[in-house]
Amino acid sequence: MKLIRLSKTHYIIVDDSQIEKGDWVLPINNTPYRLKKAIDKLPSDKKITHSTIPLDIETIPSETANIKKVSWGNIKHIPLSEVEEAINGYSVEKMAHKIRMDKWGDEIGQGIKNSCREEGIIEGFKAHQQLVKDKVFTEEDVRIAIAMARTLPNDTGTQIIQSLTTSKTEWDVEFDEQGKLKLI
Repeated sequence: MKLIRLSKTHYIIVDDSQIEKGDWVLPINNTPYRLKKAIDKLPSDKKITHSTIPLDIETIPSETANIKKVSWGNIKHIPLSEVEEAINGYSVEKMAHKIRMDKWGDEIGQGIKNSCREEGIIEGFKAHQQLVKDKVFTEEDVRIAIAMARTLPNDTGTQIIQSLTTSKTEWDVEFDEQGKLKLI
């Protein structure tokens, strides 16, 4: 299975399972990625099994305004926080909630004040992520850079730096026994 980032908030998981007419698929040879519903299976198509955003959106005309009907169809929802936790090793939302609960608890009458604190923690952390987005590397990224440095000639330092600063968009993933997403 592969986890693929389509945008900051939209991730999908694809695999090689059997595709039937009407399934959502990702034609792998298309860049940028264009999701579509399967009519006939093509060899390069991968079945979309999970998404952080619903893919089936139907517009229903009404007398006052068009209404959007959202459905997950046969795709399973995977929360964005779970995807972020698998990729980064943490979930900003879970960290903020834990900090709020550890520091202020959940006293009666403090719910609104505490929610604002939690939102502040999340916004502050996300602002920090934007400031350092080109300077954050995983342990695996550093290991790859070290391996490249050992095998490439000395004049390819630019290649190594570029490999570290290129934003990754695909990961091999699996679900563990508890159903939690993890990188492999």
